[in-house]
Amino acid sequence: MIRQAIITEKELEKNKKWLAKTDDLQEYFPYVGIRDTWKIGRRHLHLEPGTRRMHVSASDLERRAMTRLRHKFKDATFKTQVPSLPIGLTMEIANELDVIHPRDWEENAAKTMSTDIVMNGIDRQTLEPREIAVFIRYLNGLYNWVDGEAKPITREWQKISIAEIYHTKHQNQEFIILTDKQLSKYTEYSINWLNEYQPETYQEEDIVTFVSVFMDVFEKNSFLILNDLLEETATNINKTFSACLNLFRYCGTKHYLPLDIKRRITLSSTIGLAYDDLL
Repeated sequence: MIRQAIITEKELEKNKKWLAKTDDLQEYFPYVGIRDTWKIGRRHLHLEPGTRRMHVSASDLERRAMTRLRHKFKDATFKTQVPSLPIGLTMEIANELDVIHPRDWEENAAKTMSTDIVMNGIDRQTLEPREIAVFIRYLNGLYNWVDGEAKPITREWQKISIAEIYHTKHQNQEFIILTDKQLSKYTEYSINWLNEYQPETYQEEDIVTFVSVFMDVFEKNSFLILNDLLEETATNINKTFSACLNLFRYCGTKHYLPLDIKRRITLSSTIGLAYDDLL
């Protein structure tokens, strides 16, 4: 068995204080603060709409992940930088896997692991609640490319293996890894653009009619830019262009239209259709 680092009183006291503060406030707050990492990068501190929960995103990619998950799941709420406690449990898992637990190499002290995001939301298709632990990584942090072939970075995957067992076996949560492949700038732009619809109460008949007519127009003229598709749709259902634009954005956000959000959606671009393959 691998000789592991020791669990120090200092680390246990740190976790005890975090748990006590959480109990006192009766609200979750990130285990890793915005100043607690030495890594160079774009970090974000922001409030979640609705819950007013404070989030720490260690990168643009983590911010994009929350945008992507809000689009995929209804009523999605998040916890960020979530500690895997107790540290003794992750140490046990590391021993079972025969891999080294995260540590401070200079002090030979075991370090508490944390997960980027834990999301609670409603599956839009099944209407079932989902709780998902999300690890977010850039692809070049998971693989090295040698002669065009992807070689897994062993140490990173060892830590991911510990986290996956912790969440799935011991926390009864789903576990996924999201990378910059799923979380592109185009995807973030498209989701935010669709979310610009003006709140309005639509009758089911209005939505069904719009989607049916728009899809018919698209199938006959898929080469047209979105602006022209909406103009023809507006003529066919006797609505204004702005009303059709709002309906398009609303239906795209609510998944009534199977839009390919990986492509940058604008009025001056053609669009694509694709069913959401996230999870």
